[in-house]
Amino acid sequence: MSKKSAANFIKYGGAVLFGALLALGALRLRGYTGAEEAAEKYRILCDAFTFPGVLLILTAALVALSNEGAFAGIGYVTSYALRFLIPGMGSRQETYAEYLERKTEKGRVKGYGFLLHVGLGYFALALIFLALFYRNFQG
Repeated sequence: MSKKSAANFIKYGGAVLFGALLALGALRLRGYTGAEEAAEKYRILCDAFTFPGVLLILTAALVALSNEGAFAGIGYVTSYALRFLIPGMGSRQETYAEYLERKTEKGRVKGYGFLLHVGLGYFALALIFLALFYRNFQG
């Protein structure tokens, strides 16, 4: 196995394991083992897989927004406030343009697409359980 495929396996495997632990925790909290009706079990399964799916999708969205500089203003204001409030942090305050230049030198985060892919997989499972719920719901 090449280094790239091994790294991908670790990233995807870690994200799948994280989502599975969240789903398992949701199943235990919702009392899946105590549910008697099929519709109730499908509802609990839908809830359990929705949470990790949405969490992973939104994490990927936050990384993408951060790459575009959506949080640069918040970071600048925070650093400005810290330099102003804490003595000895430096007398010269950098301008916003200097701050942006310093932050963009580091480059963007790359290789976070696995979060979106795994999140979409969990969300697809949730949609399947939602369809099964409505198929068995006697409501």
